[in-house]
Amino acid sequence: MTKAGTALLAVLAGVSTAVAQPVPPGGFRYERDVVVTAPGPQRLDLDAILIAGARTVITEPVTTTDGRVLAYPPQDFRLYTAAGVEVPYLLVGSSRETHTMLNGQVLPLATTEKTSGFEVDFRAIVPALDAVAVRLPPPFLKRFRLEGSGDRERWTVLVAEGTMFDLPDEQLQHIKVEFEPGAYRYVRVTWDDTNSARIRPPSSITGFNRSEPSIGSPLRLPLPFERRPSEPGRSRFRVTLPHLGHAALALGTTLGAHLPIRALEFTIGGSRVRRDVRVLENIFVRAGADEPSMGPLKTGEARLSRIQRDGATAEALRVEIRFPRQPELDLVFDDGDNPPVDLQGVTAVFAELPWIYFESQPGTLVARFGHPTVEMPHYDLEAARGTIAAITPNRAAWGPEPPRTAAAAAAPGLPMPTRGAPLKADTFRYVRAIPTGPPGLVTVPLDAAALAHSARHGRSIRDVRVLDGNDLQVPYLIEEHDEPLTVDVPLERMTLPPSRNRDRASVSNDTRISTYSLTIPDAGPALEVLLTTRARVFRRGVRVGVFHPADGRRDADVEIVSTHLWTQADDATAAPPLRLPVRKSIDRKIVLQIEEGDNQPLPIERATLLLPNYAVRFLRTDSGPLRLAYGRSDLSAPQYDLQLLAPQLLGQPATEVRADSERGPDGKPVADAGPPRPLVSPAVFWAVLGVAVVVLLGVVARLVRRET
Repeated sequence: MTKAGTALLAVLAGVSTAVAQPVPPGGFRYERDVVVTAPGPQRLDLDAILIAGARTVITEPVTTTDGRVLAYPPQDFRLYTAAGVEVPYLLVGSSRETHTMLNGQVLPLATTEKTSGFEVDFRAIVPALDAVAVRLPPPFLKRFRLEGSGDRERWTVLVAEGTMFDLPDEQLQHIKVEFEPGAYRYVRVTWDDTNSARIRPPSSITGFNRSEPSIGSPLRLPLPFERRPSEPGRSRFRVTLPHLGHAALALGTTLGAHLPIRALEFTIGGSRVRRDVRVLENIFVRAGADEPSMGPLKTGEARLSRIQRDGATAEALRVEIRFPRQPELDLVFDDGDNPPVDLQGVTAVFAELPWIYFESQPGTLVARFGHPTVEMPHYDLEAARGTIAAITPNRAAWGPEPPRTAAAAAAPGLPMPTRGAPLKADTFRYVRAIPTGPPGLVTVPLDAAALAHSARHGRSIRDVRVLDGNDLQVPYLIEEHDEPLTVDVPLERMTLPPSRNRDRASVSNDTRISTYSLTIPDAGPALEVLLTTRARVFRRGVRVGVFHPADGRRDADVEIVSTHLWTQADDATAAPPLRLPVRKSIDRKIVLQIEEGDNQPLPIERATLLLPNYAVRFLRTDSGPLRLAYGRSDLSAPQYDLQLLAPQLLGQPATEVRADSERGPDGKPVADAGPPRPLVSPAVFWAVLGVAVVVLLGVVARLVRRET
């Protein structure tokens, strides 16, 4: 074992100068059975449940010189017998230098009508050969079968059916083939020439010999996902990572977050794929000096590709990501001019994990983890680490039952703040009921109505409050999502009134121009307006303007603020939406003028407004009634003690609920969606003003007569 390997294994095992005392079984949150079927040394692999529920020491990945990513293990894991006696164990990992590379001699292989290939002689038995890299002149795409042997007579199938390719034009390459480690001197590659031309023998073959005990294949875990609402031209999905509920709120940890996931692999339908994908997660940011919030951060991106040629498939449907900090990830696929992506599966690929070595008699042990304070143990078993490489341990297995929630000790510290200062609900213009539900983390999206009627300053939403039945504030945090809030807005044909300006009239009312109006609601700074059409082949100029009605001094007019070109020349695919940026929210009508030329009017299917997407996140502690209140211009952004716990609170799964329809503080529906009504109507105001003027003129006239 190398010095670097010894040092890293020492870190993994948590070697310290002081021997740790046995930890009593109490105080752990989770318990699981471990089944031992044969006496002696045992190997137990880490799985996603243990990783999600335990506490880790280091959460950032370590990249080795050969490009692999290592993960660090939990520090609060303990093993106990049925009698409660602690069982010593070691975490066996790999060093930063885990492979030695060997060059092999290429030997000819007899060809058949449908196969060809070659053999490789590494000149001696390679104790732990687990990969070979084949270098061939590109481009090529071939199906193959891979076998290994120690004597060139008895062969073991390493890869029954695989595909190797190097396609520079498509930026696709897969020339390194990995397999389960074994002792081999010879490797045989058999090409499938049924549907493709024969290729020359490779210029070089490199074998990879693992110099440390094998930790097995990387853990892969299918993840649940759901399609999210999205704007045209993009597909959005939300992926949920493994987690063990809301125990983290009590423990002050972040279960389900900080998982050592280094990549996502996708299953996508279709014979051809070429899409860009971004992976986002919402992390703790600050919208202002005292306003913690959740905002999107890109954690990985890639171009996904798949092609089929000569009966073989070359694909790269994988994106490397940083270790997630949160229990949910958002996927954004750029569909371009294609239909929405047909995402059929998402698989998490974990970094290389250590395995657990211990010694036991047959029976059932109890694994405990999820402790808020215990540190990595150090056992006398550490003295046997150097002999583990020569041992073939038995395979211990996790019990079939799910983890049990143990009676964990209460976490130290004060309770989480769940109530704030009083604030009367009847002082707000809008009050909306929040549906009742079980205690736990809750997020309430702010819809277009809430954005339109709340007081904002940039990204800050100042007057939104969550109130309980006693008019006490419920502390919350603001979430900001990359996923936009979409609102369909009506698009109406419009005829402009005649103008005395001949030039403007000829432009505005030209029969070859279709004029539409749409109203942008006052729902915060809009991002874009998207127009969609069912037409397939067209070319149109589009002008965006603001309508100014006649005011006695000037005629009605359209002020053009931007021009765009909308075109589609492929009748086999749907036209991409036209994206019209909106600089700021306005309460005036926007005018769209489409230059039709000598064509029929372009059929516009819908106009969609993209708005910023916000939600409030808070902890529901009971089933009492809660309300979402807003509509006060005199409030500043709230400042809660809960904001000190923002990193923990934002790192947990939450239940999404939607507030009921807008009502006034008296509980009656609010018909007026605009600004508060004036105390005096305009008619009364002008009548009173007219009377006052008449009275004032009368007084002035009487004073003039007296002086004369």
